[in-house]
Amino acid sequence: MWSRDGRAEDDEVGERLRVPWWLALAALPLIFAASQLLGLLAQTTAASVLVAAGVPKPTPEHPAAVLSAMATGSLLLCACAIVVPRMLELSPARLYRAWLAPAPVFVAASVGTFALGPLADALMVAMAEHFPQATFDAIPRLHELARGMSFALLWPFFALLPGLSEELFFRGFIQSAFGRPSVAIGVSAVSFAVFHFDPHHAVGVFPLGLFLAWSAHRYGVLVAAVAHIVNNTVALATLKVAELDVGYGSDTVMPAWWVLVGLLVSLTCLGVLATYPASRGSPRS
Repeated sequence: MWSRDGRAEDDEVGERLRVPWWLALAALPLIFAASQLLGLLAQTTAASVLVAAGVPKPTPEHPAAVLSAMATGSLLLCACAIVVPRMLELSPARLYRAWLAPAPVFVAASVGTFALGPLADALMVAMAEHFPQATFDAIPRLHELARGMSFALLWPFFALLPGLSEELFFRGFIQSAFGRPSVAIGVSAVSFAVFHFDPHHAVGVFPLGLFLAWSAHRYGVLVAAVAHIVNNTVALATLKVAELDVGYGSDTVMPAWWVLVGLLVSLTCLGVLATYPASRGSPRS
């Protein structure tokens, strides 16, 4: 809960408990490798199930197989973020400061995150121009998949599960392991970007990772999770509107002025967020 003076009510007034930093760093390569292996296994298994169900010539690129892999990766992140603290006898809710903040904080964090979308697109376009071979074409493939499916079916896999799992793991488990804010935010944002695997995509999501990490640092993981879910929801919705389906992965170039407007909106949201005091229990510099 949030008290009237804008601070979270939390009875942990002593030194904040956290996951050992070395354990968090050790978990990163293991989780990255496991997510890829389990994702491939989920795709192959889903394709086999489709064959047994009589679907003609299904491949690992079939929508059901791809969505199965995405869900598997998300569940793996959630499991690590929840189970490991429990094994260390730590409460994930306290560790990640998963409580409600004032409504304007949620709104500003969500709008600020989505407004960075044009910058992300500009970075991915620049990567495509200067490093055209440094990609696995993940964005165009997901773009094509999303175009052919209903919003209601896509939303749990493209918005809800990634928003919850990635924030629990990167802004919760990983970020909470470091006491110094600059280090915590940096490690969280970099590992979040690398997790997206495709170099073009990784460079694009890095600014969003920084914004979400800073938001989680000040207000807890729930604010970042809501912002992430809202960002992915709006981005998914724009794919269904021809006039808004622009930028990297589509057939239409995003207008350059969108980047400037997006940055101005994000900076405004940062200003709004800065007017609210950080939640009690935020790591100190």
